[in-house]
Amino acid sequence: MSASSDSEILNIEEAAALRHHDDEVSASSDSEILNIEEAAALLRVSVKTFNKVLHSEDIPARKIGREWKFSRQALIDWVGRGSSTDYYREDKSRAGRQQNGAAD
Repeated sequence: MSASSDSEILNIEEAAALRHHDDEVSASSDSEILNIEEAAALLRVSVKTFNKVLHSEDIPARKIGREWKFSRQALIDWVGRGSSTDYYREDKSRAGRQQNGAAD
């Protein structure tokens, strides 16, 4: 075999591996039930940020064994139900309490 044939074989094998990986990513992105990594990716945040929100807010989820599971549509609906004014009001009331000497 010539050197160019060897590189062509590697390229074919690499292409097959990439197609397999793309198929796996596509299948997981089409799933209705997500794990924590997929849920974070859906919301385009890091897993660390998603975990913080998971523990501080009422995200629709189920813990099955040691793993969290999320419905794709429930997460989309949850984001849609949110209101930025809820957060701004909370920040303003907290700032007001701090100005008046009250501790959180």
